[in-house]
Order: sequence, then structure tokens, then C-alpha cells
Amino acid sequence: MRHYEHNETGWVLIGAMLGGIALFALMAFLPGGVPRPVLVLVPSVLAAALLLTFRMRTYADETGVGFSMGIGLVKRYFRYDEIESATILKMGFLAGWGIHYAGGGWLYNVNSQMAVEVRLKDGRRCFIGTDDAPGLLAAVQPRLRG
Repeated sequence: MRHYEHNETGWVLIGAMLGGIALFALMAFLPGGVPRPVLVLVPSVLAAALLLTFRMRTYADETGVGFSMGIGLVKRYFRYDEIESATILKMGFLAGWGIHYAGGGWLYNVNSQMAVEVRLKDGRRCFIGTDDAPGLLAAVQPRLRG
């Protein structure tokens, strides 16, 4: 049973990707414009990225903390017994959105400049971007001490 769950929509990501798709759709009508393979490939990649990252659901239950993005193909789950610590970080605008390596670990983020850093006992780090970092941390922290 989950004792914490939060959903966040990545409106900036959605707008940017739909804008990119629309731009390439308009380029199809330019005389002598962009080669047809590019007009198909780039919007297809943007559409796939949009499906993978348009929202983020974070949650905590009795055994661990996790998240899923977009349609649910991107997801991670960490058991409390493998977590060394969890802290709130301000990622800043330049850390960006989406999924990428940042500051010694993987960042998963759809809309926020705040993240909960999950530091694992094996040394790996994961940054879970959320606009409710205090709520997520409050759900996780008590279970790390026990």
C-alpha cells in the first residue's frame, strides 16, 4: 500500500516537443525545404520522447520509493534497505528536464528545479525531480532511520 503518491505534468516539455513537431510539419511546405527523411525522423523522435516524459508519478510504499514517467516505460524503484540517504537539492535551470546524467547520477525530471537525491549504499546516485520534494522526502526519511 502506498503512503505517498504525487503526479506532475511536464507542461514545458510538452510545449517544447509539440512546438518542434509543429515546426517540422510547417517545414514540409517550404519550397526546396528539408529532406523528407528528416521531416519524418525528427518529429517521430520528438513524439517518442514526449510519450516517455510528459508526466512523472512519484510514490513511496512500505518497502521503497519509486517513480514512473510518461506512459510508464521509464521507471525506477529503490528499496529502503539499499538507500544510504535522501536529501533535497535545488537542481537549477541549467540542470534541465528529461532524463540525463547530471552531477554524478541520473536525473529524471519533467517540470521542477527541485529534486530528491537518493544516494544508494553501493555509491550510485539518482535525482528524482519533483515539485513536492519536501513531501517525498518526508515519506522516505522516517523509513531510512528504522
